[in-house]
Amino acid sequence: MSTAEQAGKTVRRRRAVSIVEQVEIEFLILADWAAAINSKLYIQGGGWDRKLPAPEGQPVNIAVAAGILIPWNQTNQEHQFSLVLETGDGGTVGLPLTGGFNMGRPAKAQPGQKLRLPFVANIGGKLPGLGPYQVRFTVNNGAAKLVAFYVVSEL
Repeated sequence: MSTAEQAGKTVRRRRAVSIVEQVEIEFLILADWAAAINSKLYIQGGGWDRKLPAPEGQPVNIAVAAGILIPWNQTNQEHQFSLVLETGDGGTVGLPLTGGFNMGRPAKAQPGQKLRLPFVANIGGKLPGLGPYQVRFTVNNGAAKLVAFYVVSEL
């Protein structure tokens, strides 16, 4: 019997828990125009949830701005993303946008720190009509964020 047990104290051993932090999508914003320049997002006409249809036969432009949080242990690695514009019934509008990114560690970054990567994509296409739509942004086939919007006849 240990000394702690003899003294009537409960002895608890800590189990080693391996927590692997994953990349996460912190936010997703729809806008009329967006750019990521020098680690900053520049957004014009952002945060909308309703949009007028484009003139007959014309594509509609949608800017998608996101903040991706990358844990220290996931930096300097290749990550994959997918961005899909979907109709309310789950159909896809246009082709999904896929690609990859690799976030390096800034010189003064500390171990354990999460680093934010600004992400922008200008997508669009011919929307089939009025109604609900959503943009689905996925990173590494896991972390996902959805943002819904509606194409309406008047605002």
